Amino acid sequence: RENVPTQGIRILDGIEMDQDNLDNLPSVGAFGNYNGFGMDDGNTDNEKLGLSHFMSYANGIGPVSDPQVAADYYNFMQGRWKDGTQLTHSGNGYDPANLDAVPARFMFTDSSDLGYYSTYGIDTMSNPIWDEASAGNASGDRRGTGSTGPFTFEPNSTKSITIAFVFAQKMNDRLGSVDKMKTYSDHIQNLYDAGETECGPFENDFALGQDEMVQSKIEIFPNPTSSSFTVAGIQGWAELNIRSIDGQLIRTESVSENTPIDISQLASGPYLLNLNTQGTVSHTTLIKQ
Repeated sequence: RENVPTQGIRILDGIEMDQDNLDNLPSVGAFGNYNGFGMDDGNTDNEKLGLSHFMSYANGIGPVSDPQVAADYYNFMQGRWKDGTQLTHSGNGYDPANLDAVPARFMFTDSSDLGYYSTYGIDTMSNPIWDEASAGNASGDRRGTGSTGPFTFEPNSTKSITIAFVFAQKMNDRLGSVDKMKTYSDHIQNLYDAGETECGPFENDFALGQDEMVQSKIEIFPNPTSSSFTVAGIQGWAELNIRSIDGQLIRTESVSENTPIDISQLASGPYLLNLNTQGTVSHTTLIKQ
């Protein structure tokens, strides 16, 4: 099982929080309020929600099994089990008889919750690592529910959220796949924040009809390559950015149709290409052998 891939889900842009005329605090320590975007930046009511709760549950019966009815799903969305018991930090997150159990927002945070946001500001240094290994879980089927909220959803209103599904695999290194997925996830967030993805974000409000949307794609040959490549389908000149897999800009080239681009000095591995042609940005991945 050392070659099992890792699947991650990242909220790139969240849902607007209800206005409260405050510049809300981020999720740091006991005084943090929210996990999201636009916190503590000097602006009021520009905040957006991130992940609010995450529950992992098992196939079967009982309060920690699959949700079946609307009330079950609503409990899970609030960080509660099917019987209404609050999720708690450690074990399998279900300990209704323990009056000293620490409440939690997220299951299996490992060592990532340095600000104790998941545990509502409660110090968990006595049990700092919470994962499926420490819980003694056997391998098998995995299911979970993540939620964001609460927020007010008025009739006929619209809310939007942008989510990335991130996949990574590192051969013969199970935990290395997790680290690789996190690196990819951060890179995708950086590209999104810089407006270098086809899903935004966009500074100006505008609308496009379906027939006005342009689908673009970089066509490069050869790929993989050990020395050079060319870009096809360019009208005139275009700007090509070559980035490392973690998003760092390596170099910028002005290219035209079938201009050879020498990459013989680059290290072997994957690279991200961004091509800007007359305001249209296209993306692809190049493999350097």
